[in-house]
Amino acid sequence: MDWTKTKTILIIALTLTNLVLGLFLFSQKRQEAVRWNNEKEALLDMRQVLEERDIYLGSNVTFEDEKAIIMEVAYQVFDPLVEGERFLKNTYQVNDNIVTKGLEKVVINDALLQYINENYEEESLTITENEAAEQGRTYLKTIGFWEDGVYLAEINKDTRSYELTYKQLYDNKFVENSYMRLKVVNQGIQELERKWFDIVRVDKTPVAIIPASKALFYLIDKLYNEDPDRRSEVYIQSVDLGYRLDTSVFSSPIYSGEVSPFWRIKTESGNEFFIKALE
Repeated sequence: MDWTKTKTILIIALTLTNLVLGLFLFSQKRQEAVRWNNEKEALLDMRQVLEERDIYLGSNVTFEDEKAIIMEVAYQVFDPLVEGERFLKNTYQVNDNIVTKGLEKVVINDALLQYINENYEEESLTITENEAAEQGRTYLKTIGFWEDGVYLAEINKDTRSYELTYKQLYDNKFVENSYMRLKVVNQGIQELERKWFDIVRVDKTPVAIIPASKALFYLIDKLYNEDPDRRSEVYIQSVDLGYRLDTSVFSSPIYSGEVSPFWRIKTESGNEFFIKALE
């Protein structure tokens, strides 16, 4: 066998393969660039369509060429003994799914975990919003609930407490249907509620999604379905691509499943609209 000739043939074959692969990748990138340029033009047209219907995009609303995948998630489950050690340390009592120690207790109800501390007396707030946020972050770190993908989504205030709502991210995209909620008072953390996902499986292959311009078009239909005689103006605060566990098709609680890509459109009035993003 002429190994020199065989080696030459292999080198030529590999070179041709790399050339074909390179041309394919170049073609893909070019197609994506063309598609994104078309989408930017569609967004400009859609802005005009929205404004004709008294729907306005905020000046800080930006769009990018987004990609999404499919994931499988499962709600975390909680063990009373593990959570007793986490929150109450020692000398606690366990009765079914309720763990108590004096005026503190941990209640586990399926995938929902609640911690309540009744040691604190009610008094008017003296701490600032920033101090409450720092207390919340520090507390979650201390009990082991602060991790990659946790972000502070919302802060609400009354005269005696702050309510901090944390949500979940995956690859910098929101993941709906999971949350942590803290009630912060002057003395510390009075309540915690947690319902959180474990990411079970990730399919890294990107899936085809509808563009943001199409999601905004569907928003018009949603707004008029909710209020056919709508007269007030709508101001859109943000348009984000993320993931959501679509529970609307189930008649009973679910604990695991696939999360699909959704567009989330928030208005300045606090309303949220979710538009399924799969083609």
